[in-house]
Amino acid sequence: MLYADEHEADPRNIRAAVQDLADSSARAIVVVDSCSPETHGILAGTVLGGGSNLSLLTIDDEVPTGTLDSRTMRLPEAPSEVTDSIIERALPGLQSEDQRRLARFSKGYPRIAIRVAQAWMQSTPLAHATDDHLVDAFILGRSPGEPDVLRKSAALLATFGLVTIEQPNGWLSDIARLGRGVSEADLYANAKNLAARGIGRQRGRYFSIEPRPIALKLAERQWTEWTRDQWDAVLTGTGNSTAGLMNKSLNVEAAKQLALLNTVGVSKAVAEHVCRFGGPFDEAGLMPGSGNTEVLSLLAEIDVATVIAQLERSLVDVQDLESVRDDERRHLVWALEKVAFDATTFEEGARWLLRLAAAENETWANNATGQFVALFPLFLGNTEADSSARLSFLDEVLSSKEHADIRLGIRALDGALELDHFMRTAGAETHGTRPALESWRPATNREATEYLAGCVQRLSTLATSDDELLALAHDSLGRRLADLIRHGFIDIAETAVEAISPRAGHWPVALNGLQFLIEHFATGLNPPTIDRVRGLIDKLQPQSLETRTRYLVTDMPWDYLGGKDVGYDEQLQRQQEAVRVLAAELTGEPQTLRSLLPQLSQGQQRMTHVLGQAIGELSDPWEYWLEPILQAVADAPEEARHFGLLVGYIGSIAKDKPTVVEALKRQSAVSPIFAPALPLMCSTAPTPSGIATTDIALLVAALEGGFLPPRWIRWDTVGRGLRDSPPAVAAPLFDAMLDHSAQGFESALDLIGLYIHDEPERLEGLRPQVRKIAENATRWKWGEQMALYHFEQIMTWMLEKGRQDRDASATALALAKAVVDVEDYDQTHPLKPVIPPLLAELPEVSWPLIGQTIVNADPLQSFLLESMLGEWRFGQRRDSFPILSLPVDTLFAWCHAYPDQAPAFAAKIVPVFGDSESDPTVHPVLVRLIEEFGDREDVDSAIVGNMHTGGWAGPEEGYWTPYQEPVGKLLNHPSPKVRKWAKDTLRWLAKTIDAARTRDAEEEALFGE
Repeated sequence: MLYADEHEADPRNIRAAVQDLADSSARAIVVVDSCSPETHGILAGTVLGGGSNLSLLTIDDEVPTGTLDSRTMRLPEAPSEVTDSIIERALPGLQSEDQRRLARFSKGYPRIAIRVAQAWMQSTPLAHATDDHLVDAFILGRSPGEPDVLRKSAALLATFGLVTIEQPNGWLSDIARLGRGVSEADLYANAKNLAARGIGRQRGRYFSIEPRPIALKLAERQWTEWTRDQWDAVLTGTGNSTAGLMNKSLNVEAAKQLALLNTVGVSKAVAEHVCRFGGPFDEAGLMPGSGNTEVLSLLAEIDVATVIAQLERSLVDVQDLESVRDDERRHLVWALEKVAFDATTFEEGARWLLRLAAAENETWANNATGQFVALFPLFLGNTEADSSARLSFLDEVLSSKEHADIRLGIRALDGALELDHFMRTAGAETHGTRPALESWRPATNREATEYLAGCVQRLSTLATSDDELLALAHDSLGRRLADLIRHGFIDIAETAVEAISPRAGHWPVALNGLQFLIEHFATGLNPPTIDRVRGLIDKLQPQSLETRTRYLVTDMPWDYLGGKDVGYDEQLQRQQEAVRVLAAELTGEPQTLRSLLPQLSQGQQRMTHVLGQAIGELSDPWEYWLEPILQAVADAPEEARHFGLLVGYIGSIAKDKPTVVEALKRQSAVSPIFAPALPLMCSTAPTPSGIATTDIALLVAALEGGFLPPRWIRWDTVGRGLRDSPPAVAAPLFDAMLDHSAQGFESALDLIGLYIHDEPERLEGLRPQVRKIAENATRWKWGEQMALYHFEQIMTWMLEKGRQDRDASATALALAKAVVDVEDYDQTHPLKPVIPPLLAELPEVSWPLIGQTIVNADPLQSFLLESMLGEWRFGQRRDSFPILSLPVDTLFAWCHAYPDQAPAFAAKIVPVFGDSESDPTVHPVLVRLIEEFGDREDVDSAIVGNMHTGGWAGPEEGYWTPYQEPVGKLLNHPSPKVRKWAKDTLRWLAKTIDAARTRDAEEEALFGE
């Protein structure tokens, strides 16, 4: 193979070498890069004539005219695989982010890929990967027309990277005002010319000079030519220049391209100028809609120090950082991420991220809070700053007088101790065309140990008088101890336990974590480490009666006293026995027990019911602890009251003192304090046949009297007694709850659903309640997940009884009324899943009302009914359309009865595709609608709207293409209406797919690179 580049070799020498090869009758491929038309013609004649064994391959972006014949092939643009492989071979071991960027810069241009790789190896700015001669050759081509105007146009277009040229939005007009002797028409004509020659890409409305190094060289020329006043105009739209930009999008596009020039001198000069003291950003600040924060974020890729100084001036006067919202905040956070990634400005970037996080107004993971915390992990932290810089900054945070700052510091330390998962969001390390910054990582195990030990030491000795912050720090550290040990840092864990255990008294998070480690991960530890862990567990065991009570009663681990060979029942017995032993100690020290009653009567508690029962059994006289426990409950804050201790105590005396317990129940039923405990009291000692009728009456009275909120009537409070109650006994409680409120309705559904679990025949005794459920279905807005599930199960059970069942018919009528009365709708609406059985089992009851309502509906009601009867849409099975549950003949009878409304409505909501995914067809119901009503314009429009209803991932073209095959199969349908519809639809699809390709190209231009 012979390779030659006419830019680097004398054309006469190339022609002579090729002639020598041809004369030798050698078999060879001649590759010539960028040859002139004259050279190409001579070489083509040499290769193609006289029986030569040569093949000629010329690399050029502009094919010489008059040189192609039947023996010549023209190859399309090189695919990404070609340029990617050039970069990979030339720069092996390049980190992935730099590999991605270099491949993007040379996409489609192998010659540029070679030059880019060479520039990178030589640390040459990528804008200088191409020389002026090559740039001019690319831009001017062989017939440049007006070369000066073409050069100026190309430079202006390249400076803004991606511009719109196909719509009257003023972009080209604004850009032309920034040039010298170039009009809007010149820019448009030259953009089209360059795109046609392959020196650029037009994707829909958008155009960009390609390849990127050529564009960067042109942009460097333009920025160098502009005055400083024009720099202000281009990036901020301000300044004394009359050429200020009108469109803020152009400020951003110019900044994007300038950021890629960050390895050449002019970019730094521009950034320093526009971010000067008293400059345009000082005046404009961070005004919403200004685009300033996005421009500053891009300029941070050029000069982080200059930009953070500008941001500090802009932010210093912002009284409430929470007021910085939406795009301004997003780009501000993004700018600070870039600033903090650079070790030289780490502190400044981290400090402002901290301030924004303390005034957080976003909920997603990559908000200011998330990005602040992401600076500190041991591996893949979002900064190249080392451990010393990180810990020094955290010392500053933890010494703050602001509790919000300290909480964030604790979160950062917690993130630093995460050793199981290492990941980060890429991008902040990429600054223009410089090599990507690399996150700091410890070079040795000692470095890692010192960093982790520093984080642990700060959490261990957090200096604050705030108990909440201290608990937050200890909880964080307690969760991380087991991870530290599993990863070989047991020395650090032991240091933490030594520091905290003497003053913590009770550290359940740490103790539980270490016990879990021994139970589940001991096989990964060596014997000496296991012994040391057991030593830590012993050290953390609560010693005083108070701390043991908190551990065993309030915070008992769920796997306490368990094991691989211990069943659930045996484990529960062991746990309960441990609490009973504790109860004996507590009753032996009444003063201690009395002091603990307040904390045992509020907040989350694990075993207070068992403790209360044991105390009652050990009390002599029986009522000794009743009044103190009642008082402790009464004194607890209303939102934190816990009734387990009281109910357990009452349960212990129920058998021997039933009249006392009955009196307590009656008193509680009218007490705003103790009524929430009534369900538990009623369920504590039920009769053999379940809760007594008198208890049900008390619950109903307390509920209707407003003393007992329905949220307290749950399966875990009343289910134990309700389980054995016959439907006739439970029904009054269900009735009261179903009529009470949305919360009562949901609680009732949950109760009934669990009451009939594995015994659906119990619903036979609750038929009036089932009808009431249907009647109240839309009385309130509700949607708790389990309530929705039980509603569907109960309604389906009744509807499947069919038309001969009077209760089923009444239920169907109530549900049909609910459907037509719906005022809003979403995917989780409770009626959605019951519509299929409603239409399938009792269409003669439900459809007359629903169908008539559709015919007379206003647009909003019609839309709601479309949503409920149609699929709505993405990700569900093709056979899940509720409307298909209606008998087909019933549907078409309705359509013929109301031809002006019904067929179009049906066409909007029946599925477009049939059920078979392997052999796609148009759904037979839709085909029949076309056959019987396809000549109606409203039906045709409805089908088009139906086809638009859906979702997709990836290019939009992929959404429309699957329609072509099934529609095409109808071209041979017996019905003329169907054949005509298929022809018209295929033409429409072709136009739609073409428009989608254009939109896909625009999406790629905007977001794909």
